[in-house]
Amino acid sequence: MDGNSRWARERHLDTAFGHKKGVETVEAILDHASALGVKAVTVYAFSSENWKRPENEKSVLFDLLRYFFTSRLKKIIEKNAVIRIIGDRSRFSPEIQTILKNSEESSASNTGCRIQIALSYGGRDEIVRAARAFAGAVVRGEAQVSDLSEESFKGWLDTGSDWSEPELLIRTGGDQRLSNFLLYQSAYTELYFTRTLWPDFSTDEFDKAVCEFQNRERRFGGRQ
Repeated sequence: MDGNSRWARERHLDTAFGHKKGVETVEAILDHASALGVKAVTVYAFSSENWKRPENEKSVLFDLLRYFFTSRLKKIIEKNAVIRIIGDRSRFSPEIQTILKNSEESSASNTGCRIQIALSYGGRDEIVRAARAFAGAVVRGEAQVSDLSEESFKGWLDTGSDWSEPELLIRTGGDQRLSNFLLYQSAYTELYFTRTLWPDFSTDEFDKAVCEFQNRERRFGGRQ
């Protein structure tokens, strides 16, 4: 969801205004996707690399994170959405960790759109943590090296074995790269890039991306 800072600079506003407008866009798009019948959505909200940002910007982002989870996300949960957080949440303050846990627990019995929020997340970090977890299980005698396969390895990732691989990845802001997002899961994901900055990304833009996806031929390495 790229472009919050650029959106603010273009309007001669503080970066905080861009992030706030970006949060409003998140809510609108998640609500729209759920209404369309989309079964699962993952949003890349804060990457493992974002910890390198200036302290004042991180402070703004964490304030917005608290606001989003304690206020705006409740409306989405009330519409039957299931919330899951992926990433290394141990780097957040105990307060934020509790907020994240409460959101997951309050939506656990829901059966609607599954919304995955990537926080302090990096695809490479996820794979390394998964490899360490599996290695630890082998050392403890709970698993054998021969047990590991491409399919079983998914169960060690943050997304787990019960989360389907993404069919469509949308990146706003003009850059055309994955930037460490769902690297293992996106092997055959269709990519859609738009120059639209995230705060300006509308439900119409979302529909345009979905329509393009529907017209693509997906072969998964084979022939048809």
